[in-house]
Amino acid sequence: MAEKYEVDVSQIPIAWALAKQVVPIVGLTKPQHAQALEKGVRVELQPQEIQELESLAQKSGVTCRGIWE
Repeated sequence: MAEKYEVDVSQIPIAWALAKQVVPIVGLTKPQHAQALEKGVRVELQPQEIQELESLAQKSGVTCRGIWE
């Protein structure tokens, strides 16, 4: 997926969170991290890609829910 959008794999979770209408809270220690983050913000995942990420997360034991749930 990262290759398709020509971004680093670390930027796909940012795109996923934004697609779910969630604002991710990330720690940035260097200016280049902010520049990399911006690339992830510009990625618009397709609905089937969001489903694929959530399916893979579920299979690996990662839960996709907020602290309010």
